[in-house]
Amino acid sequence: MSNDAGTLEVLIGELTLLLSPLADLTPQRSHLVLRELGVAITPQQATTLATTCGQITSAIGALIEMGPTLEASVGDQQISVNSLAMSQIQELISGISSFAIAVDALQLPGVTPDDIAALPKRLLGWLIATYLGRSPGVNEFLQIAGILTRTDHNLDSHDPAKQFYTTNSFDFGRIGEWLSNPAGQFAQLYDWGKPTFGPKLLALVDEIVGMLGVPTLYDPTAANAVLDLLFAQLAVHQGAGSERGLEVLLRDGVGKGSFEVGATNFTLTLSTDFEVPGGTALVITPSGMSVSLPDATQPSGKMSVDLVYRRLSARLPLLSMAGGQISVEEVSVTSGLDVRPVGGTLTTAYSVGIAFTGGKVVIDAGAASELLAGLLGVDKVESNFDLALDYSLDRGLRFGANTHLQKRLASDISLGPVTIDALNIDVGIEGGKIPLGVLADLRASVGPLSVMATGLGFVTNLSFPPQSNGNLGPLDIVVGFKAPTGIGLSLDAGPVSGGGFLLLDPAGNRYGGVLQLKLLAVSVTAFGLYELTSAGRASFVAVLGIRFNPGFQLSFGFALQGVGGLVGINRQANVDVLRERLASGASGDVLFCDDPLHKAASLLGDLSMFFPTAPSGFLVGPTLQISWLAPLVRLDVGIVLQFPGPSKILLLGSLRSMIGVDESLALLYVRMDFMGSVDTGAQLIAFDAQLVNSHALGILHLTGGTALRIGYGSPPYSVLTIGGFHPRFDPAPLHLPAIPRVGASLDASFIARVYLRLEMYLALTSNTLQTGAHVQAGMELGPLSASGHFDFDALVQFRPFWFEADFSAGFAVEAFDISFASVDIDGHISGPGPIVIHAGGRVKRLGIKVSGSATFELGDNNKDAPPAVPSVVQALKDELNRSSNLRAAGEDRGVILATGRPATGGVIVLPRGQLIWEQKRVPLKTIIQRFEGVALAGAAHELHVTPASGWTASDEQDWFACGSFAALDLKASQTLNNTTFQQLPSGVQVGVGADKLGANVAYTPSMSLVKKPAIRLGVFAAGAYMSLELTTALRNRGTMSPIDAGLPAVSVSPETFDVHGVNGAATHADQSPFQAFQLSRQKAGSVAVPSADVTVTL
Repeated sequence: MSNDAGTLEVLIGELTLLLSPLADLTPQRSHLVLRELGVAITPQQATTLATTCGQITSAIGALIEMGPTLEASVGDQQISVNSLAMSQIQELISGISSFAIAVDALQLPGVTPDDIAALPKRLLGWLIATYLGRSPGVNEFLQIAGILTRTDHNLDSHDPAKQFYTTNSFDFGRIGEWLSNPAGQFAQLYDWGKPTFGPKLLALVDEIVGMLGVPTLYDPTAANAVLDLLFAQLAVHQGAGSERGLEVLLRDGVGKGSFEVGATNFTLTLSTDFEVPGGTALVITPSGMSVSLPDATQPSGKMSVDLVYRRLSARLPLLSMAGGQISVEEVSVTSGLDVRPVGGTLTTAYSVGIAFTGGKVVIDAGAASELLAGLLGVDKVESNFDLALDYSLDRGLRFGANTHLQKRLASDISLGPVTIDALNIDVGIEGGKIPLGVLADLRASVGPLSVMATGLGFVTNLSFPPQSNGNLGPLDIVVGFKAPTGIGLSLDAGPVSGGGFLLLDPAGNRYGGVLQLKLLAVSVTAFGLYELTSAGRASFVAVLGIRFNPGFQLSFGFALQGVGGLVGINRQANVDVLRERLASGASGDVLFCDDPLHKAASLLGDLSMFFPTAPSGFLVGPTLQISWLAPLVRLDVGIVLQFPGPSKILLLGSLRSMIGVDESLALLYVRMDFMGSVDTGAQLIAFDAQLVNSHALGILHLTGGTALRIGYGSPPYSVLTIGGFHPRFDPAPLHLPAIPRVGASLDASFIARVYLRLEMYLALTSNTLQTGAHVQAGMELGPLSASGHFDFDALVQFRPFWFEADFSAGFAVEAFDISFASVDIDGHISGPGPIVIHAGGRVKRLGIKVSGSATFELGDNNKDAPPAVPSVVQALKDELNRSSNLRAAGEDRGVILATGRPATGGVIVLPRGQLIWEQKRVPLKTIIQRFEGVALAGAAHELHVTPASGWTASDEQDWFACGSFAALDLKASQTLNNTTFQQLPSGVQVGVGADKLGANVAYTPSMSLVKKPAIRLGVFAAGAYMSLELTTALRNRGTMSPIDAGLPAVSVSPETFDVHGVNGAATHADQSPFQAFQLSRQKAGSVAVPSADVTVTL
């Protein structure tokens, strides 16, 4: 047996420990126990309780003796021992009831029937309080939470018959409420947010802190309730109107840094990113949280308390029983306060997170039941998980953004005519209850009829009812049947087939359905989803389709196979998710699913993700299915328009080519799902495509993807890639999905295993050409193996011209995982200025290794090399006069350009617009040593372009190859610490700043009434009457005003670096990575570090 006892054994052991004080119910000591419960008897009277006390003490003794047996028992013996332990607990409970009856028979003076009736409850409260008191602070915490209420009796009594005692009343029903609605509980207990808030909470904290031995000062009669502690002061904060909150004033400051305390399995870390001066106040109200500082400083950073529990020798079991276990490697609790200055004020965000890391669910079917193991087909089922929860006053405990968490345990389990498509465990938090369920997606077939059900199973609801009147005392456990959330039915009876599926989620106000019907050569499919938006408005999306087999012949072998469409109300298109799911085929299946009925549950889930709810707007678009020499080529395509606007135009489709009659057995099957979009708001045209489940000759697996981006805004750009980018090129700013290499792979096993992988890519950007290839092949025969590879990557920059190329190749032979012989070569070439060629090789045989490398430079020692450029300013002087480097930005809706104006040689800038000057030859505000492959005279140059005074200016940025402007050596550290491309200043944007208002001018409008002439048929030359002004006015009248998206919820900015001198002082702040690197090279001992790094005082 494992060292970890099962959950039931642990519970029985802890219950035995809780009841162990009842061992004092002997004739000699029972009067002492009753005194704790407010019942005074003499030692002589206690002797009359010997019979009932004996029943209790014998049961307690039996339970204590069972402790070692519980830990050592296994299998059937474990079940019998557990049953015996439960019977002893029942005997103990019966003895407590008999004990109360025996005390009542004593006819004690002053003891009422109500006291006798409350005696078992008082005894239980005393036992629980004594048990929890073993852990310091637990009872006190439960008091603040309102779960434990302590009542002192006979405080001022001097009568021996009325001695002081305390009753402990537990209301475990509040546990569920604290999990689901903590703000409501705080308001119910302490009038949180109301004018009466404060005295009750502060008095309780004063009492509890005083019991812990910490000095306090609290005057309940004062007009403004204030509680003084050693380290802080608690007071009532008066907010706006009648709102009240809590103010925590720190007496002493807290230094920046971290402090860690460790124990055997625990680690507690306290850290802060900034200095907290004395006198800082933390204000907590129902409206939020804020920080008030005693001075004008505005710190930025996070204060956090992290508690981590991790067993070093074994996993931590959360639930363990015969046949299964749920365990984790680590449990962590993080509490943090994030402080940020925004608009001159400090904003705060509070978070509490609970994380279970390295979780594992193990179902040992063989140990639980041979029948279960036979049904599942395996002895053991394992599933890993990581679980993160967050807790807040307004939302309670949640699984991230959801109130439920579902984890799949197994799938595709065949039980004869019934198939379990998925077996899931589901845990949630609902209105103070914790539902824990095992749910299954089932599919059954009987003849031509098939039935499907999703979310069917059993749910156990755990709750803590008020007054602890659950079926297990403070805990109530109810096991019930869980009705399915979806039901499907299909029929396949020759010429007629079809079916339907219904998704029912009343709790989430979510309903959906799938319908499929086929009659002879025509099939109809429809599926849709109804939900509510966050504002409670109805939201609906549906996809319709009609398919013809055979299709309607068009010409030249083309045929129309189907038509359909999509419509959505209060919906929007999630373009990013559609791109991410291209590779899985989900994006194509949503509009063109061949078998929507069998994929109904996942199809409706994808439909909700791809086209989520929106406060307003709608989607509409047609779909078509066209084939050529079917089944050789088939094209499914749909156009989706998002209104108002249209703000987005989407092109969704799937292109398939097949040589054969079946997808899995075809000689060639190629499926390419694609998506194109026109985003008028972002001024971006995008196209993405990826191969899905493609193969050739039954043994070659085909992969690949492509992406196109054309930005027609300011500045314009274009990117095209087939198979991805150069490894050292970062396309992150372009928001591209992961693009797989174009390739083919073979992995076959006959007598020996043979594998082959071919990959390539080609990318073209506004200023670069990138290409590369990868070949890998090998063979394994028992303990012998041989493998080889070839890699090639090249990148060419057009302006200024620069290139680099890398290649490597190798071959190795191994026997019994020991290298017998290997050969590796690699090389690098880059230039011009100078052209550097580097090559290396390694040969290894029987443990003996020989290696060598050589580097050549071409160009520097050539007498005909171009002379050093004396001044980069003079070299770029013509760029200032080149009109092609100028462009206008911004708009002014109050200005309309006059018609018939003469042509100009420059650019026209509107009064509220900006003028942009940009060049691509050299980065500005950056230290450079080379220019267009030629060295510059002097140590370093830095070019600045500054407009005349009175103008506002900001930097324009573009991508530059840093290595072509710096005198880099061949050290690996300098190569690795500088990316090939970085965004650096390339120009300047000039504007006039804020509007300047002149003197008011009086204006009296006049109106002329013109009678509209009768409409006459014939040619009407509207252009002769409609000027540009009238056309613009008419267009603006018929369109909606632009929607202000507001401030972004999340913004990402490029990483910056600071340069520090020898003495540690910062000499330059917020520089680009390459500029910081160049600055650090100018003076010995300087160092460049990320601006986000914090200073650590050693």
